Amino acid sequence: MRTISRTTVTALAATLTAAVTLGACSGRVGNVGTGQSTAASPPAPASGAAEPTGTATSLPDKPATAALGATIVMATLGPLVYTLTIANLRTGIRATYTKPIYGQFIVVDITLHAVKGEFPAASPALFRLVKPDGAQMTADMFAQPANLPGVKTSWVQNLAEGETFNAQLILDAPLDLTGCRIAVIEFQRVAGSWTLP
Repeated sequence: MRTISRTTVTALAATLTAAVTLGACSGRVGNVGTGQSTAASPPAPASGAAEPTGTATSLPDKPATAALGATIVMATLGPLVYTLTIANLRTGIRATYTKPIYGQFIVVDITLHAVKGEFPAASPALFRLVKPDGAQMTADMFAQPANLPGVKTSWVQNLAEGETFNAQLILDAPLDLTGCRIAVIEFQRVAGSWTLP
């Protein structure tokens, strides 16, 4: 049986992400999995219309920060516009076959909706946990929660315009989450983030 190192897998994931022009740095990457993808979703607010409560908008020069549970309209990738909601934080998660490096595994639910244009190769490689000092920790696609049956944390998803995708994100995080946030990384910069309670 041929073994592929984490370094090789990480390099391949980084190449894939760059190839679809999302520019995110890759974290530890495992097997491709599936979440839920549906075509039905609420329409995006019309131009000039008031956005729903709990919604913020990220622009290329002004990334939004929202509370956990809120939705951010990501208008940061030119013609592609998508919405992203991060919610339902679970802490102290046990994982199969691996242990946290920084203190604990946390899991959140994500809902990604392609409002305008196709979203290619959405994956956990787009996300980071950002500490108060600016240090970033990648999502861990190798860690599969042992105490959360049915949770899918290893996935890559292509979304056509109008489609919605639901999955989970697992992050290796410090025990003290004070001042931490979960961020989306585009072109190696924070495009939007959610503060942790």
